[in-house]
Amino acid sequence: LNVGVQAAVTAILAFGVTFVIVSAGIDLSVGSVAALSATVLAWSATSAGVPVVLAVVLAIVTGIACGFVNGALISYGKLP
Repeated sequence: LNVGVQAAVTAILAFGVTFVIVSAGIDLSVGSVAALSATVLAWSATSAGVPVVLAVVLAIVTGIACGFVNGALISYGKLP
């Protein structure tokens, strides 16, 4: 049970990256976006004194915003 809990986050990230790799692309920013979202969650829940539920929402919004910017730069900016 403990191994499954530890591997769950990595499995979810790998599942998301699978679609990018299958479509002949590669996206190395997944780890960076996950780290940024985790940092926003930790900082807002501890240092900023934001309630945990709101901190989780802020972390999710941060991840979505980074994904949107990455997608726009790849689609419209023709970045590799």
